[in-house]
Amino acid sequence: MEPAKRIAEEVARRVERHIRRFAMLSPGERVVVGCSGGADSTCLLHVLTQGLPKLGLECVAVYVDHGLRPEAGREAQWVEERARSFGAEFVLERVDVPARAGRTGESVQEAARALRYAALARVKERFGASRIAVGHTQSDQAETVLLQLLRGAGARGLSGIPPVRGEIVRPLLCVGRRETEGYCRAAGIDWLEDPSNRSPKYLRSRVRFELMPLLESLRPGVEARLAAAAEILRDEDRYLEEQVAKALEGRLRPAPEGGGLAVEGEALARMPVAIARRAVRAIAARVSEDARGLSLSDVEAVLALAQGKGGGGKRLELGPVCVVREYGDLHFLAAPPAQEPRGSQTPVELAVPGRTALPWAGAIVEASLHSAAQQAALGEAGKPFLPGAGHAPPRGALAVMDWEKLHPPLVARGRRPGGWVQPAGVKGRQKGEGW
Repeated sequence: MEPAKRIAEEVARRVERHIRRFAMLSPGERVVVGCSGGADSTCLLHVLTQGLPKLGLECVAVYVDHGLRPEAGREAQWVEERARSFGAEFVLERVDVPARAGRTGESVQEAARALRYAALARVKERFGASRIAVGHTQSDQAETVLLQLLRGAGARGLSGIPPVRGEIVRPLLCVGRRETEGYCRAAGIDWLEDPSNRSPKYLRSRVRFELMPLLESLRPGVEARLAAAAEILRDEDRYLEEQVAKALEGRLRPAPEGGGLAVEGEALARMPVAIARRAVRAIAARVSEDARGLSLSDVEAVLALAQGKGGGGKRLELGPVCVVREYGDLHFLAAPPAQEPRGSQTPVELAVPGRTALPWAGAIVEASLHSAAQQAALGEAGKPFLPGAGHAPPRGALAVMDWEKLHPPLVARGRRPGGWVQPAGVKGRQKGEGW
């Protein structure tokens, strides 16, 4: 057998076993497949349409244009051509990531993820599909474990990306990025590269291109070991969650303030600390979904309150929830929604390259990177607008900055009292009001 064919068949066999192990897909199902055109998602689409003929899946490939890069239109056309050649249907979904990020305060990556999955869910409903398949690989799993470790996460975070979560399935978690690229080469399929994936602005990129190669040089096979550790921790996390449910059974009751939950502080204090910490998170999450991100210090403060310690009063304000101690009980209550002051100008991180909406300015900032030669070719249009020119900057005016002298991430905010700027070519500082 030719080496290329052997590689493709081996990847397909491993994916098929992985699908069967986690009961991801059934023969003849209609499946929505997220496809950006990269090696991973292209491999996924080809395996599901061509590599596993016994499953006979009906696939709908979806490309999501996030409204961040001008080349997305060309990429969508490329994905459509490949999808149809594989025998899949194709759908293009457009979303506005900058607008959401500006509205919610999420990072561009967070907003993109939320809108992408919402778009895939819409297509699933429209086509009557049963599952959504996405192209996360073993490489993504290893990177996620490291990122969670850097955050100081516990077992839940370190369990990484689940193979199945509701309607979302990840058939490629059993193979790495090198294998998906090898599959594509073996099948004679090219793929697209997104240059932003290599941007040092994103921690994941640095983990992928700096930390992982270093760890691999110290301990070959580290990717598979990290993925295996995630699976072990996922099983243990599931068991601990079952114990938390048993520990809280019959102990929760409505808080007298309404809209919250009450539990005996002594009961919480008597639980093993591993269960008690999770119990605090579980109760808070029932009161407010936004409370899933409670920090360890938040949880420890609640446990100290349960034991009657702390000396800092009987009420804890923990962002989306507050916890009140009343006569030995802890009352978990949803905090009232924060009211942003009228006229406030929440700072917004700029996507570079990309487009970022500034809701408080009614504007969109579009940023791109150019070499010195490219900048020179821009001519007069590339010169920054200087104040005092006697007219307002035209719509679409450009400002040019030396990227090497900046310190990403770049943040846009409104004027503040005492603010100043010092433009290139202008002596001395100028008050921010002039800009």
